[in-house]
Amino acid sequence: MSIRKSAEALTGFSLTKRNTHHWDIYPARGQWLRNGGHRLFRIRGEPGRVVIFSEMDYPARDDEPRDWGYRREFTSIEAAMAFICGILMREACGEED
Repeated sequence: MSIRKSAEALTGFSLTKRNTHHWDIYPARGQWLRNGGHRLFRIRGEPGRVVIFSEMDYPARDDEPRDWGYRREFTSIEAAMAFICGILMREACGEED
């Protein structure tokens, strides 16, 4: 299943700041357990270089490495969040990825 198809099943998401340039994106409160208690994305970086890591569809096992998904670099947190919102707020349109 593609990441966009997975996102279509979400009813919402939340954003949590861990510290400077470190953010976590989680599914909506009611979907947390259905996702295995894992975040959807994490944002890590420094000024001028921000990386998002996809953790969607991550298996519900804590002993596996977290860097399994794709990563993508941006120049700002705002640009990274625009990309993530584009994925998570996409509505089903009958398009194929």
